[in-house]
Amino acid sequence: MKNIISRCLVLCLVLVSQISFAQDREVKAVHKESAQKDITEIKKYITLTPAEEEGIYKVLVDKNEYLNEYPTISTDRRNWVVGGYTYGIEQVFKKSDKQGKDKFDSLMKNENLLQKVNLHIIPETSK
Repeated sequence: MKNIISRCLVLCLVLVSQISFAQDREVKAVHKESAQKDITEIKKYITLTPAEEEGIYKVLVDKNEYLNEYPTISTDRRNWVVGGYTYGIEQVFKKSDKQGKDKFDSLMKNENLLQKVNLHIIPETSK
């Protein structure tokens, strides 16, 4: 009897871990799809080299995962986090061609685009 109960418990644990793993894969796929849409938006405004596209894509996937994991962070914390991802994008452009700085500046000046790809700074409300 103990053997049957032990087997059932092990089977339940395996099943739960498999369900969790499948859900995690689905969530990561959504983050990757969202990052690809963001890349498409960015490419409407500036031309990206393949290396820039790959680097920015990785930064955007990380950003999407973080902001999804912590959806209720404070505005100032969110702005700080977004600043970190913006810095990551700047580093991608710095490693790229000579026009990298101009491309980064162009990206950062386009507030509409920054809002579309969720890299904008949210004004803080007075307390």
